[in-house]
Amino acid sequence: MSFRVVAATLALCFAADVGATAWDWTTHASRPGPDYPAAGQSRFDDLYRRVDGSYRIPYPFSALIADLEQRIDNGAQRGVRYVLIPRGRSLQRDAPAPDFFRFPRAIIALEGEPKMAEGDAGSVLEYRLFVAHQPVTETLEIISYNDASGRFEFQVVTDYRADREPRVATANRILCLSCHQNAGPIFPRRPWSETSFNVAVASQLARHYPPANGSLVDLITTDAGLIDLLSERANYLSAAQAVWQQGCASPVCRAAALRAILQYRLSGETGFERSRDDFRRDYLAELRRNWDRHWPNGLALASSRLQDRDPFVQQSMLSQDPLALRPPHAVWHEADDVLAGGILQRLAGFFSAADIQRLDRRLQALGSDRAERRLSTSCRTRAHPAPRIELVCGSSNPQSLQARLEMLLEDGKPVELRAATLRIPGDATLWQPLIDPPREIPAGLEAGLRHADGKLSQRLRSGERLDSLRLKWQGRLENAAQVTLELRLRDEFGVLEQVLTQLLHANRENRSDSLSDLPFRRAAILSDLMQGLHMPQPRRAASALPAAPTVAKPLPAELTADLALLYPYCGSCHAATGLHPPGFLAPGETLARVTGCAPRIWRRLESWRSGVRQSRAPMPPPASLPPGGNGPHDWPRSEHYRSLLQAVENLLEQQEPRAEWRTTAYDSLPVCSGGR
Repeated sequence: MSFRVVAATLALCFAADVGATAWDWTTHASRPGPDYPAAGQSRFDDLYRRVDGSYRIPYPFSALIADLEQRIDNGAQRGVRYVLIPRGRSLQRDAPAPDFFRFPRAIIALEGEPKMAEGDAGSVLEYRLFVAHQPVTETLEIISYNDASGRFEFQVVTDYRADREPRVATANRILCLSCHQNAGPIFPRRPWSETSFNVAVASQLARHYPPANGSLVDLITTDAGLIDLLSERANYLSAAQAVWQQGCASPVCRAAALRAILQYRLSGETGFERSRDDFRRDYLAELRRNWDRHWPNGLALASSRLQDRDPFVQQSMLSQDPLALRPPHAVWHEADDVLAGGILQRLAGFFSAADIQRLDRRLQALGSDRAERRLSTSCRTRAHPAPRIELVCGSSNPQSLQARLEMLLEDGKPVELRAATLRIPGDATLWQPLIDPPREIPAGLEAGLRHADGKLSQRLRSGERLDSLRLKWQGRLENAAQVTLELRLRDEFGVLEQVLTQLLHANRENRSDSLSDLPFRRAAILSDLMQGLHMPQPRRAASALPAAPTVAKPLPAELTADLALLYPYCGSCHAATGLHPPGFLAPGETLARVTGCAPRIWRRLESWRSGVRQSRAPMPPPASLPPGGNGPHDWPRSEHYRSLLQAVENLLEQQEPRAEWRTTAYDSLPVCSGGR
């Protein structure tokens, strides 16, 4: 993971001011959207859904990990990152009881570039696919990104067994977002005490978890921190999409943003032309105007991090409850240069390295007749033990071309040239660019340059390509009184500028929707760019037949009077059978189940009253109540709240007039097992 990515993340964090209370949110649990996406499908569906709509998911879970590993390139590191959580806070938390450490829940996330055959479209997977597996129930819980809808999808896989056809269903989004308040992956804060990163947890796993074979080394990894960071990076996708769709509301603004994004990626993430007049006018100025219009009180980014929880230490249950309302990760009050640039870096992550390498090669092929620019300066040699010569180039003027070079000689002839730095006036300082083996020219040598990763050509923030480097001198280099450094640059990015202009016209004429108010979609944008550059379109996997969205059935009104208020406020989560959350509103014998659950229902409702000591998050979940109307601040004072609380209290007094349910510790109240 590059330093620039981490630095950009930190820059966005430190740009925040979390003191406001009336901000707008990039995502909010009270706006979950439909369970089934309006467009596109999840990354998981891209990988494992067949054309007929069925799924082919590798089994067992180790085979799924191996399949994902071979789809991603993370250099010398593993691409699939995982942790084990034996006693967590998910809806599956009680499934392995009492053998928690024998059957821990596993969580995996992906880091690295997609492996793509030449000509294939591929799919960006890094921090866009998260999978949890519970071995007792053989259930997979999937959170994966959908580019077309610009959101994470929540899915559940059941019957994940060798002798079964797996069933994949969209999850109850309202239920999911009660905890996943950022509408994406969540993970505990450091030190990640409930995971296998905790030595105490790992020690218990080493005794009971069969695959570990008693080895702590296999269990204690740094992956918890990496999954935490990948979850945070995933969290910024909603902010990037909000800026693309609402902050950058015109095609002209989006074209300027896309130009900067391509400069950033083609330069090897060195940067882009921030001072360019049309960038500041078309992107930055419009973003600031729309910011004041859409988010006058600030834009809040929901948090991906839960309070850490140590399963061996007694702590406040409320602070650890994922249903508890969490403060925002950050609140941005203005679109300054740092924030505006950081958002573009988030959007730049939608393209894979292979995408950028293809564009880079095509620009070289099309740009041979583009204008060439030359920069030159003088150098002085510094003596070093043979066969090495150091060249220090440039004057003390910071606006001049400057370089520090090192040349290796054999038999007095240069055979290798290295660059520590190249400082281009008005652009960037390049660190250790790769220089091709030099070739001799009259009175000097010439060599091509490549980016330090070896896979891209060396480009500036402007998009210009450093075509070649020349050194010239008279006589023997060791004795030369003057050495001249010349850089030749070619404006190949001008070809891409023309394509962006054509793309802007196509959007205005409704021949393309790449710059429309739809989410930022890699496939659509890349297809238009490649078409404009006369490149063959990449091969894409055949799409599955769209599944019919599930239509929610109205809940039967089996409760009467004020108890019926449980349906609109609790029915979204508690109308299905199950233990977590308990299905006390499932059809049939509803009143009997509500009566059995009434002590816990009343305590969770009562928790909304000010001054009451809370041991669990109030119900309904604070995050799911709308920020306006009967939101978290208005709900305790509303007529519906008072009526519902009184109705449950009346029900309890009919059963237990001594009111022990008022004072008994919450965990000692009867377990609510409705629907099972």
